[in-house]
Amino acid sequence: MDRVNMRRAADVQIKQSIILIVDDDISNVRIMASLLEEDYDVKIATTGSQCISLAVKHQPDLILLDIMLPDVSGFDACKVLKSVEETNEIPVIFVTGLIEIGDEEEGFKVGAVDYITKPVNSVILRARINTHLTLKKQSDLLREMAIRDPLTGLFNRHSMADISDRMVSRSARHQTPLSALMIDIDLFKNINDTHGHIIGDQVIQGVARILKKQFRREDMIARYGGEEFLVVMELCELRQALIKAEKVRILIKESMINGLEVTVSIGVAQLSADEKDYESLVARADTALYQAKNKGRNQCVAYTNTMKMTGSE
Repeated sequence: MDRVNMRRAADVQIKQSIILIVDDDISNVRIMASLLEEDYDVKIATTGSQCISLAVKHQPDLILLDIMLPDVSGFDACKVLKSVEETNEIPVIFVTGLIEIGDEEEGFKVGAVDYITKPVNSVILRARINTHLTLKKQSDLLREMAIRDPLTGLFNRHSMADISDRMVSRSARHQTPLSALMIDIDLFKNINDTHGHIIGDQVIQGVARILKKQFRREDMIARYGGEEFLVVMELCELRQALIKAEKVRILIKESMINGLEVTVSIGVAQLSADEKDYESLVARADTALYQAKNKGRNQCVAYTNTMKMTGSE
């Protein structure tokens, strides 16, 4: 992509950014909105509580926050935003009439990235916004690279462990079913040895695409190892998980990825009532996978208590 097209692509990204303006003075809101609404998707709140609820709902890319609000101070609203998982990465710029150094220090102390005093200079406002949106996009990209497998775009093993730990905690707390599928491409070494590693990578990508399409948005899918995938599903009992696994197994076989008949073996397990850790669930799905391999591959096996816990091969 040449520099002109790169710049155009960057401009499109910036225009898609959501900015939340929080100010109880409607004239200030109108001034800032008129400066920004042509290039950004502008949302408006007039109280601190509105700010927090809209931030959670719309996930803005940046918040312009007044300090003097009718219900809670901007400082307190910012503290809440930084303490909530859904909003703690959103950059906050205080836009305020308070000009004391102590107020500015307090703003940075509670987590703001910048501090602009009123009356607002349009050039400064736009420049600061562009700077912090660029920094946020870079930060988001780095964060995404840290949690995603570069070949498939699925979660990587490390990030999957963090996410699944929270899923296990929710399941144990609310007494809801949680199931896991351990999926392994059969005889993958033969694919690499016969067709080469490039084709092998394309087969992995093809399986990943099928998994993305077949599971719900709330299901967590990871590339667990070289040719191994893990799916963790909330509100899903063992019987339902086994039905889903069989559907996926058949679909992968019939898809003829890169013209090859690719098959998978799948181990299925459900979190038991006395379990409270992700590792146990994965170990049992892995044991069921080992049984599927031993029985001849290209099949799904559900974990039973009679199985001897072991690793898959």
